[in-house]
Amino acid sequence: STLLADPNVDAAIVILPPPPMYHAEEIADGLIPIIQDAEKPVLMSLLGSEIIKEAGKHFHQADIPTFTFPEQAASALGILAKRAESLVIGEQTDAEQGTVFVSNVAKDTTPEELVAAYGIPTAPMKLATNKDEAVSIAREQGFSVVMKIASPDISHKSDVDGILLDLGDEEAVEKGYEELLKRVKAARPKAQIDGAHLQRQVPAGQEVIVGMVRDAQFGPLIMFGSGGVEVEGLKDIAFALGPLTKAEAEALIQRTWAGKKLDGFRSIAPVDKSAVADALVRLSILAEQHPEISEIEINPLLVFDTGTMAVDVRIDTSE
Repeated sequence: STLLADPNVDAAIVILPPPPMYHAEEIADGLIPIIQDAEKPVLMSLLGSEIIKEAGKHFHQADIPTFTFPEQAASALGILAKRAESLVIGEQTDAEQGTVFVSNVAKDTTPEELVAAYGIPTAPMKLATNKDEAVSIAREQGFSVVMKIASPDISHKSDVDGILLDLGDEEAVEKGYEELLKRVKAARPKAQIDGAHLQRQVPAGQEVIVGMVRDAQFGPLIMFGSGGVEVEGLKDIAFALGPLTKAEAEALIQRTWAGKKLDGFRSIAPVDKSAVADALVRLSILAEQHPEISEIEINPLLVFDTGTMAVDVRIDTSE
C-alpha cells in the first residue's frame, strides 16, 4: 500500500515465492483487496510451480495478471507503457487534424451506411427480391453493375459461385438474376435466399481485407491482410489492438504480404497505402464507439491509385 501510494511509482510487480510460514493462497487473499483498490497497474510473478498453483487460481479469479517469471511481467508492463504513450500521441494527432467521427447513427443503418458515416468510402448496394426489382435498381445505379447473392447462410459468396460481374444492360441483369439464384440454390439447397444485392461496377484495384473482432479480454482487435478470394488460402492476416493511431495502422499493414504489395511488386502497380491506414484508424474508432458490434469484415477493400472503397461490408452485433 505504501509503495502504490508513492507518487514516484507508476506500477508494481509483486514477486511471490512460496512463503515459509503461511500458505501462498493466504498471502494472495491478503494482497488481492489492495491490488483491486489500486489505481495503478499491479502484476504478480508467482515462483514455485505446483507449490504456488492454488494462489494463482485466486489471482486469476480476481482478474489480476500473473506471470511465471519477473522478466515476463516487466515485458508486459513495458508494452503497456508504450501502448499508453502511442494512444496519447494518436489523440493529439487526431485533434490537430480536426478529425470528426460520428457515433449517433440510426438503429436501422445498414453496414455500408455505418462504415460510410466514419469516412470509409463505400459502393452503395441495394437488395432485389425479384428480377424486375433487379432491373429497376440496375437502371437507377447505372450500368455496368455487379450482382451478389443475398443470404444470411452464405458468408463467402465466391464459394457458391454467387457473384456476377459487369452486367452491362437490362437483359443481362434479368437473365443474370435467374441464373444466379438457380445455381446458388443447387449448391446450397438449404440456405435461405433473400434475393440478390446489386451495386455499381467499380474500377479494379488491389484487394485487401480489413476488419475487427471483439475479444472479451482485450477489446477490439483490428485486422488487416490479403483480401478477396485469397483470404483463407494465403492466411496473410495480422491483428493489432484498437483503437489505432496512424503509425500503428501503418505498422500493422507492413506486417503482411498484402501490405508490402501495396507499394508495388513486379507487374503490380503501387496504390494508396496511406488511404488504407486511414481506413484502419477510422474502423478502429467505429469499433471503439460501438461496443454492441462484435465483428466487422470489409472484404474486399479495394485500394486505388488514390483512395479506397469498401465493396462488401459485414457487421455482427452481440446479443
